[in-house]
Amino acid sequence: MKNNININKNEIMTSYVYIHVMKPGPHNITKPGKTRGGQGGDLHRTQQQVSIMPGSRFMYSTEGDYSLRKCPHGTAAVSDKAHSDKILNNHNINVHDITKETAGGRIAQVGKVRVVYDDSEQIRTMQTNYSPEFEQQLIAHFLQYHKKTDAELKNKNRDAHSTQGFNRLDGGVQDRYLNRHANITHPTRNGVKIPIIKTKNFKQLPQQVLKHLFEVIFHNAQLFLDTCGEEKRYNDPLRYKLFAHEFKKRLGFEHTICRFEYYDILVTEVGVSSNALFRHVDGKNCGRAGYDSSVIYSFHCEHDNKHYKCSIIMTSRTVCGAAMEKIESSSL
Repeated sequence: MKNNININKNEIMTSYVYIHVMKPGPHNITKPGKTRGGQGGDLHRTQQQVSIMPGSRFMYSTEGDYSLRKCPHGTAAVSDKAHSDKILNNHNINVHDITKETAGGRIAQVGKVRVVYDDSEQIRTMQTNYSPEFEQQLIAHFLQYHKKTDAELKNKNRDAHSTQGFNRLDGGVQDRYLNRHANITHPTRNGVKIPIIKTKNFKQLPQQVLKHLFEVIFHNAQLFLDTCGEEKRYNDPLRYKLFAHEFKKRLGFEHTICRFEYYDILVTEVGVSSNALFRHVDGKNCGRAGYDSSVIYSFHCEHDNKHYKCSIIMTSRTVCGAAMEKIESSSL
């Protein structure tokens, strides 16, 4: 096993991220056909596409009118990009590409999408504390505990496709309240039922991997969001105490600075088939002021002569905002 620093980047980086900024009004997120190729959807309502081209390691944030809650987004094959861009240009849709070369070691920004690559100060700072075993251990954990069953592989919904042979590893605030017959008592605040916090998947991680996630990945993602955003994000003290801090506390990392409410780790084997993520919006993310930001950190890794891509998503939950509104109303 070895790290991917010296492997051929052109062979493994087969997909790019696209974000569609829409004109006001309703739009069809899951229109079939061209949508899944990354060049379709409601073309008459698409105003702009921001394309984030891959790197061995990169991190990006979105917020405001460019948030992943508002904007349909997904991934598409780099080999299809020229065809995709031609279709978009024919519909007078502005296409803005962000690449490692155009970023030039700095924060590349289009609207409220900000991207840094592994030659940036942000990623270099992260690398000073980067465990050389982290990527290998995380991929090995997915291979051992998160491989899909045959029945799960036949499921053709978006999640099934986007994670290919692996189930997602997520943790934090859950987007649904449990059924009253589940025999689990919800915590309350001022008589208001608040959401359940899920820690099971994170508790199963090796301690070294968990420590690296909280103290390096989540830490630097929060710094990135705080320093390049227009204002401090995730800054409601009570909301932080009830959700983000509670999640960290249960895992033994309450000393860390990260304030995200939900974490999602996806792993795909590159080159098995199309590894595109269907066009979608992250409707469970919170759209309230100060909480519409997300940060995604991605890396490519070689493990046992196979190539993998891992994306670590750090974001908010709208169910937390809804609970806070009820709590505030109950205290009036």
